[in-house]
Parts: sequence; C-alpha cells; structure tokens
Amino acid sequence: MGRLFAAVVRRRQSTTTAQQAGIGLTACDKKLASYRATLDAGADPTVVTAWITETQRNADASRV
Repeated sequence: MGRLFAAVVRRRQSTTTAQQAGIGLTACDKKLASYRATLDAGADPTVVTAWITETQRNADASRV
C-alpha cells in the first residue's frame, strides 16, 4: 500500500508541475503580446527587447 500511495503522490506532483508550466507559458505569451503592442505604440525598442529576452528566458525555464 505504501508504494501505491507514493506513486499517486508522484503522479499528482508531476501533474501539478505540468499545469504550473502551462500557466507560466500562458503568462509569458500574454506578456509578449503586450510587449508587441507597446512596440507598435512607439516604445523604445532597446527597452522592450530586454523585456522580451527576460520573458523568453522565463518561458524556456517553464518548458524544462
């Protein structure tokens, strides 16, 4: 019975981690869309590029 419980806990943890990664990727996608709108509105491309780089780094970390 102990092994079954441990397997259920591991599966639940991996599901939660996958869900959190999905949420993280969704948030990154929203940020990137916002940054594009900011660029279209005339923001400084150098500043927005730094934001995009950071957000893409976070998205890559969520995928791992």
